[in-house]
Amino acid sequence: MALNCAAFSFNSLRRSDAILTMVGNRRHIPAAIKQQWVTMSAQMKPKAIARVTDTSHRTINRVLRLSRLTGSI
Repeated sequence: MALNCAAFSFNSLRRSDAILTMVGNRRHIPAAIKQQWVTMSAQMKPKAIARVTDTSHRTINRVLRLSRLTGSI
């Protein structure tokens, strides 16, 4: 199976790797933004933070949970 993208060739990947590589709507969120969400969570609920920042409340919840469990972002 040979999948080609403009700047990347999937020829050397196994099929499972290619599927994981092509998964869609993700973007990197900088640590400073995540830290800001943690700071905001002292005064606001996660859904309110999501509305203000135009981010999914699920993403906010995941970042806040990670922060609580590990003590870092």
